[in-house]
Amino acid sequence: MNDENSDNMKINAYFTEKDYRDFESRGISLNEIEAQIDKFNRGTRPVKLNRAATINDGIIRFGKDALDNYRQQFQAAEADGRITKFVPASGAASRMFKALLSVLNEENRPVWNELIAAADRGHSL
Repeated sequence: MNDENSDNMKINAYFTEKDYRDFESRGISLNEIEAQIDKFNRGTRPVKLNRAATINDGIIRFGKDALDNYRQQFQAAEADGRITKFVPASGAASRMFKALLSVLNEENRPVWNELIAAADRGHSL
């Protein structure tokens, strides 16, 4: 068995035919998929931080107009079926969003305005 067939077998173990169609529709090549899997398997070196991020130094605080625009973009994407699940990218993010995710998983979850009002009061629901 040559190396190309061996690599394809490795990739085939990860993905379904539906995944491959999705990659193709997004213009993602098999080489790019292989490179991403290799990078994931190799891991990355930790980054040494020199200070915590603060507003205007690594964190951008959006104004009302920008937030309204992003909310509209999200709602349009959700209506189009392009939003499936929110997955925090790290353990710290998982802990940061734990309360929010628990509310989103409730059967009778509050509407947007209730969430905003509770947050403005400094309370969780």
